[in-house]
Parts: sequence; structure tokens; C-alpha cells
Amino acid sequence: MTIVAVEQIGPLNTLKFYQDVCNQVEFYEEMVESIENEWKIQYGLLSGNPTPNRNGGFVPVPMDIVAGRMDKISDNYEQMKQTLEFSKKMKEKAEQILATFDGIKHKIIYCYYVQGMTLKEIATETGYSYDYIKKLKSQIGRELDGEKL
Repeated sequence: MTIVAVEQIGPLNTLKFYQDVCNQVEFYEEMVESIENEWKIQYGLLSGNPTPNRNGGFVPVPMDIVAGRMDKISDNYEQMKQTLEFSKKMKEKAEQILATFDGIKHKIIYCYYVQGMTLKEIATETGYSYDYIKKLKSQIGRELDGEKL
């Protein structure tokens, strides 16, 4: 989905998109970290290839195999970093779009799902009662299955 398309899908679908892209960002951050850890392991094998001890210990890995693994890791790393950066841009754009919608329900969506505010904090900020905000938030939750805002 392109950034322009996000602006045309409405508040609830934008929220769904935002939640999906947040999950993507989290996934790709974990993948990048995993690849970085694998790189460190392979680099350790390359720079200080262990020798077996009398009890079996480590099995030495030929340097050409380690270097080949490091090339593959490097390629995957670049792809994951690019995808992560794109996902972060999409997340930022969705946040900007959610912030532009008008009305109390839209304010609740933005404050609750994007800013992570509690319902009490939203009630204080908007000037509405906690019970009213809680009721609207409950409606929003039910409406997430269909565009009704």
C-alpha cells in the first residue's frame, strides 16, 4: 500500500493499517537484531576460528564457508533495513493522518491507539466524562470490523 493510498481509506481502516504497520516495524526490528547477532557469531568464527579440544569442543569451520555465510547475512541485512525504514515511514504517515481526523471518536482513536493515553487521560484532555469516553471507546472497538465513523 502506498502512502497516498493510506490517506484515502478512512479513520478505522487507517487505524487497522497503523496497527498492522506497527507489528511490521516490531517484526523487522527483531529481524535486524537477529541478523546483527548472527553476523557477530560468524565474524567470531572468521576472526578466531576455534580449534577442537580433547573433549570434542568446537568443530572448525572453513573460512570460505564462513565468508559465504557472512555475504548472505549482509544481503539479508540490507533488505531488512530497507523494509524496516519503509515501514517506519508508513507508520509515521498513518500517525499524521490519524491526527488530522475531526470529531471526538477520531480524537479517541488517535489518543488511545497512537499516543497510548488512558481513557482517563483522554477524558481530562477532551473535557468529556470518563464514562462517556469509555462508552465511545467501546463503540469504536465494535466498529473496527466495518467503516462506520
